[in-house]
Amino acid sequence: TMYFDSYKTITFQDKINIFKESFLKNIIYFILIWALGVSMIGFPIILIMIFYKSFLLGFSIASIFVKYKLAGLYKIIVYIFPGRIILLILSIVLAAFSINLSNKLIKSCIKKKSFNFNAYAGKYFLLLLISIIICTITSLIDAFIIPFFYNIKI
Repeated sequence: TMYFDSYKTITFQDKINIFKESFLKNIIYFILIWALGVSMIGFPIILIMIFYKSFLLGFSIASIFVKYKLAGLYKIIVYIFPGRIILLILSIVLAAFSINLSNKLIKSCIKKKSFNFNAYAGKYFLLLLISIIICTITSLIDAFIIPFFYNIKI
């Protein structure tokens, strides 16, 4: 209740702080997944990170639904759409590329073959750049658009 009520008196400075917090949290998460993709230990850690993020989203949705019943359906939709859904899909795409790269590194070490990272580097860096751009957009949505919808009474 306090979370949703806090949006009733939100100031512009609060929105800036929400943007900074959301942006930093998501950028660190994406860079960590990206960096783990170029390591051999990244495979299981990336899977754990994706599971944890998905679990938290599902738990948040279930908690809102239990607390507010059907009236919470609007809050759930505002909470997860579009930012959380976009970030979850982006996380899964980035994780898939990272796990694939990590898997290729592991295979090249096991088979004692050389691995040409340059063949994947361009696409991999582009994916990180796209992730940062989308992360910026979703953080702006979280900070400046979502609070408006929290204040609408249904």
